[in-house]
Amino acid sequence: GEIRHGKTSVMHHDGKGVFHGLPHLFKATRYHSLAAEEATLANTDLVVTCYSETGIIMGVRHKEKTMEGVQFHPESILTEHGLDMLNNFLLLQGGTWQEGSNTSLLHVSAEGIHRCLQVVDSNQDALHRFVDDIRSGMRD
Repeated sequence: GEIRHGKTSVMHHDGKGVFHGLPHLFKATRYHSLAAEEATLANTDLVVTCYSETGIIMGVRHKEKTMEGVQFHPESILTEHGLDMLNNFLLLQGGTWQEGSNTSLLHVSAEGIHRCLQVVDSNQDALHRFVDDIRSGMRD
């Protein structure tokens, strides 16, 4: 790993899942020093989806199940396209990738996510209403 607390790095990714529709290169904020290594993923159901400009693994996805994770903070104000990544995450559905992730009857706008993030620390009731609206299928 690298000591990158509060620093940005340029990410490059595979364009699928949470990265769907994003520019191939973007800056993301890191708050960690830990990193997975390619060798540790060899006999797993995980595939690498994103790397930093220095080749550090920044994202993994399960080969079959609709599960993925990133090793940076999409919600950070310094992360480019972070709200789009959060929107893509909310659009994930189904138990497997074959069941059709990134297609959904529900569309949550980046503006709606931004509003949610603004109230998280100061107003838990608004957050709960926002989440309830998402679950009920209300469009923003």
